[in-house]
Amino acid sequence: FRSNSQSGYNVYLIYATSTTSETVSFAQKPSGLTVQSLVVAGGGGGGSNYGAGGGAGGYVETFHTNLSTSTNYTVTVGAGGSAATAGANSVFVTITAYGGGRGTGSTPAGNGGSGGGGGWAGNAQNSDYGTASPAGQGSPGGYGDAGGLSPYGGSGGGGGAGNPGRPAIASFAGDGGEGVTSWINGSATTRAGGGGGGGSTPYNYASGSGKDGGGDGGPTSPSGNGFAGKATLGGGGGGAADSNTGGAGGSGCVVLRIPSTYRATFSSGVTYSTSTVTGYVIYWVTATSTTSETVSFSAASGIDVEYLVAAGGGGAGGEVKIGRAHV
Repeated sequence: FRSNSQSGYNVYLIYATSTTSETVSFAQKPSGLTVQSLVVAGGGGGGSNYGAGGGAGGYVETFHTNLSTSTNYTVTVGAGGSAATAGANSVFVTITAYGGGRGTGSTPAGNGGSGGGGGWAGNAQNSDYGTASPAGQGSPGGYGDAGGLSPYGGSGGGGGAGNPGRPAIASFAGDGGEGVTSWINGSATTRAGGGGGGGSTPYNYASGSGKDGGGDGGPTSPSGNGFAGKATLGGGGGGAADSNTGGAGGSGCVVLRIPSTYRATFSSGVTYSTSTVTGYVIYWVTATSTTSETVSFSAASGIDVEYLVAAGGGGAGGEVKIGRAHV
């Protein structure tokens, strides 16, 4: 036989056997486990009282190499923040995604995975928007704008993982910033967008739109609360229109992609679902009841093998069979 490696697989070409009693056996690769993870924190709540959009939860996608099959690793899913409150952090192994910054009204905006939008205070553009802190997990919020009509102008949009929140300008509150698209679960999913800024009925500022899981700013006709960010996507909450309440941020998630030759086991306080793509198992963790929940990994019983079998050629050629087996 001959062997080589292709796209993470070992390929064996068997071109002769001396008897009809020859055999093959399989064993797990001896090196450590590699896990791809996506960690998204909870989004920040939208601001109340002419409020800005909340920032998206921090967004971190990476690979973990040489993980042990005999260790419990921390896994935590951060909740979304309530109105004008930061989102909670999400954790896997050594990665911490930081909760999104709160949206604001007349108080300072919050920093976080992505920053909350700036409020309407003052007679000019309000530079007090939240920043992405620490850097690298998201974007800043957009500034608010009183438009010279003190005190009620439009508020800025919350920052998204992919782009900053939009500023309030020309009678429009800011839209939230866009999120980031990942294919970790086998199809394109965009998460962690910012919440839209709240508008102003007295001065005709239309509310902004949330993006990619972020909540829209509250309606101005009739005047209403900001909309919540979508659960498990880590979007920021929408800011309130007028003297209403901001929307809550969306909860985060932790997505794990591991080779199908391994399995994950979670502690009792973890809520998750599973799916498969060729060669991998996807674990989508959507909630944890405490910050002490864990996951461990073990070798699955058996190995998935793809095969092609060709019989010896006769007058019309040999039969060919192609398939996949769990052995």
